[in-house]
Amino acid sequence: MDEIDLSQFIDKNHKSLLMVLDLIPIPAFIKDTQGNYLSCNTSFENVSGFTRQQLLEMSADELWGKSQAEIFLAKDKELFDNPGLQIYESKFTNLEGVEYILQFHKTTFTNSEKEVSGLLGVIFDLTKIKQLEQSLFKLSQIDELTQILNRRAGLDQMEKVLKDSARKNKVFSIVLIDIDHFKKLNDTYGHSAGDLVLKTVAEDLTTLLRETDIFFRYGGEEFVICMPETSLSKMKGITERLLTKIDSKNILTPNGDSLHITLSMGLAVFPKHGNNLEQLIEASDQAMYVAKNSGRNCIRVA
Repeated sequence: MDEIDLSQFIDKNHKSLLMVLDLIPIPAFIKDTQGNYLSCNTSFENVSGFTRQQLLEMSADELWGKSQAEIFLAKDKELFDNPGLQIYESKFTNLEGVEYILQFHKTTFTNSEKEVSGLLGVIFDLTKIKQLEQSLFKLSQIDELTQILNRRAGLDQMEKVLKDSARKNKVFSIVLIDIDHFKKLNDTYGHSAGDLVLKTVAEDLTTLLRETDIFFRYGGEEFVICMPETSLSKMKGITERLLTKIDSKNILTPNGDSLHITLSMGLAVFPKHGNNLEQLIEASDQAMYVAKNSGRNCIRVA
């Protein structure tokens, strides 16, 4: 039996082919070796925002815009230079400005002389899956109440700082922060007031930190700040500003109560006070308790 020339088959059986393609509930398309569209199904029309006729008549630049067209054509050329199967992900924005994250599966086909004459592609919409993955990742990294990093994520990032600092022979500093009299505040004004205090402290401290600093809720009313490549003397100056910012304001609860909050802080520096996270956190924790026993609303060094 003679080998079928798919290029001729597509030309001769275009209507029948469209009927088959339209049964496929995912976008499908056919292109020649120049990157021109030969056909597509209804699902492809819906995603792209173009009709079949427009796809046949317009250039890639006209269809997708220059930057996006260049990506598509470059991937087509890559496939034609290495015939077979190609799978990749790409962002795509349709005519309505809706952005999708798409996964392309494309394969080349040949004519009767075994020359590559085009490609058949299908598209899987990964947008919702990616959004769900991002949401789940955020949930695994972010403390729900304060919207800063949670303990696990914070410690993971600190571990990276420690390894990098050890490799580069650099120092970094950490501070353990505790909200003074938090249990009494909760007992007196209720947990909603306590939650408001935690959120306010997290927001206020965030505004004074650098993008490179790692700030996370360590547990309960405790927070940790890790400052890469920051000496103890610099850390002291920064923490004094943090302390002053919280001490200089009152937090107004929904019930009309005005709360004055103070913090106790314990500082430690790598590698002076420890060669691993456990040692550093223990050192800063002990320093923080010294601050508590020194009257609170103050900073102590390990």
